Amino acid sequence: MILFLSAFYHFILYCIVIILASFWSVAHAITDHPVDQDQDLADHLTNLNLGETVWTPQWVRGKLRDTSIQKSPKISYILIPYRNDGQGKGAFYDHFTLQKLTDHPTAFDPNPKELKNFHAYLEDSEIELPFNSGNDTEAPNLKRLGTPSRIEDVESRTGLLVIAGRLRVLEDDSTQNQREDLWIKKARNRGQPILALCAGSWRLWEAYQGKCKPVHDHCYGGGMLRLSPNGQVKYNAQIHGVELDRDSLVSRAMTENGTETEENLIFMVNSVHWKSVDDSEVPQELKVIGRSVKLDDICIKTRQGTRMSPESATVEAFESSWGAPTVGIQWHPEGYNLDDQKHHQRKNSQYFKPAEQIRLLRYLAQAGDAYAHKRGMILQLRQLADLCSNQSHSESHNH
Repeated sequence: MILFLSAFYHFILYCIVIILASFWSVAHAITDHPVDQDQDLADHLTNLNLGETVWTPQWVRGKLRDTSIQKSPKISYILIPYRNDGQGKGAFYDHFTLQKLTDHPTAFDPNPKELKNFHAYLEDSEIELPFNSGNDTEAPNLKRLGTPSRIEDVESRTGLLVIAGRLRVLEDDSTQNQREDLWIKKARNRGQPILALCAGSWRLWEAYQGKCKPVHDHCYGGGMLRLSPNGQVKYNAQIHGVELDRDSLVSRAMTENGTETEENLIFMVNSVHWKSVDDSEVPQELKVIGRSVKLDDICIKTRQGTRMSPESATVEAFESSWGAPTVGIQWHPEGYNLDDQKHHQRKNSQYFKPAEQIRLLRYLAQAGDAYAHKRGMILQLRQLADLCSNQSHSESHNH
C-alpha cells in the first residue's frame, strides 16, 4: 500500500510539473509577447543547457531586440529533407544557402545511395558548405563542414523544418513525397516550426487536405536559381510583386523591428513555379496572407524572348492560424544574396527587399531554436520526475 501511494504521489507530481511548465511557457507567450501570441514558444528560457546547445533569446518589452542571429556556441539544426535533384546538386544548394543566410547548421536524411551521390557532388564542386564562413565577400572555397549532419545523430537538437522546392520533372516523385509527408506529420504532432518553399508549399498545403491549381506565367524560363563559383546565387530574376497582410506573422518577421506595419508590405520576388495553392477551400488551421501583384516595370523577358505576364491575385503565402509557426511561400527567399541591395539597379528598387527576405529566414530559424529549447526543457523535466520517482522507490525498498 505504501509503495502504491508513493508511486501515485510521484505520478501526480510529475503531471503537475509538466502542466505548470506548459502553462508557464504559454503564459509568457501571451502576456510578454503580444507580437507572437500565436506561436507556441518558450521564449523566456535563458542559458538552458541542452548538451551542446546554448541559446539566449534577446527580448525587450516582449519583442525581439532585432531579428538577426544572436551568436552562441551551438544552436538548433535546420532539418531539410533530402531531394535528389541533379544527383545531389539541389540538396547542396539548399544546405549552402540556408547555412550561409541563417548561420545555422543543417541536417538531412538521405538513404545510402543518395548520400553517395551527395558526397560525389561535393568532391566535384568548386564550392564548399559555408557554415560559420565569417566574411561574406570571401569565396567559400575552403573546407569547413563537409556534409550536413545525419538526422539520426542530431534529431533531438533540430529546430526549423524546411520543405524545399523541386524540379518540374520530379513533381510526382513518390519517394520525395513520402519523405516530406513523414516529416510534416512529425512536425505537426510536435509543434515544430515549418517553412515550405515553392513546390514545398504545395506539399504542406496538401498535408492539411488542401488542393492546388495551375497558375499562369509564374515560371521564369531564363534559368533556375543556381550557385556561381564564388558562392553567390544567380538567375534570381524578379518576376512580380507580392502583397502581404500587414498583421501576418510573415510580414512582421520581415520588418526590421518585428512589429506590424501601417500598410500591407509589397515587395518583388523571384518566381519559378507553375502551380499555386487553391484558396477556394482554405484548411481551418491555415490562412492566406499574401497574393501576387503585377508590377509592370519588373516583368521581364524569358529565354525565348517573350515578355512575361504573371497572373495576379494568386496565393503567394499562407501561414498557421494558431500554434507553432507554419509558413508556406511560393518564392525563394534563400535566392537573395547578402549584398544584393547595393548591386540592384531596377526602377522599382523600393520594392526590392533582399534584407527582408533574409530576415524572414533568420526569424524562422530562431523560432526553431525556441522550439528546440522548449523540447529540451520538457525532456529535462521528465528526467527530473523519473529521477524523483526512482529515488522514492529506492527509499521505499530500504524501509
